[in-house]
Amino acid sequence: MLREHCTVGMKVMFGRPNGDQTLGEIVKKNPTKAKVKILQSRGNGRGSEVGSVWTVPYSLMTPTGVAMLDEFNSRPPLALDGLMVKGTEDLPMSYNELMPHGDLCIMEAIVDTYNRLSPEWLTCDGELPRSQVMAKKGQLERRLKALFQALGRPVSESVAYQWDDERRKKEAV
Repeated sequence: MLREHCTVGMKVMFGRPNGDQTLGEIVKKNPTKAKVKILQSRGNGRGSEVGSVWTVPYSLMTPTGVAMLDEFNSRPPLALDGLMVKGTEDLPMSYNELMPHGDLCIMEAIVDTYNRLSPEWLTCDGELPRSQVMAKKGQLERRLKALFQALGRPVSESVAYQWDDERRKKEAV
């Protein structure tokens, strides 16, 4: 996240990509880091309680729509064709050849990234050492997160594969 995208009072998630993610609110912006008041407990020890202020680099923050999440979570789950879903990542996406070209490319990249996260591809059929597998997995997960931001919503693996199957069927016709 860039400093220019931050505002005082903005709700953010912060933490290392492979570590704890904590909900917080920006209380002050500085040139390289922001002061963030945590809105949920984080770990144990000094500074872990709600209301503590942490100094966080902008690169470790991601924006979050807490008001939208609270409103969404207060609603009952949706029933779609007998399937109960709660998060937007589970909502179906139908393939449409009139989709904006950018969204089409993003969905194709999401499907490709989920394919690359499969154990066989990730480990090169067990040939890679664990350290390289973990580095590769982290890189792919960051790519997936960026693609979700570009699309405007997360997409679950099953929804992405359903979208791809629908696309292949329509292209075969």
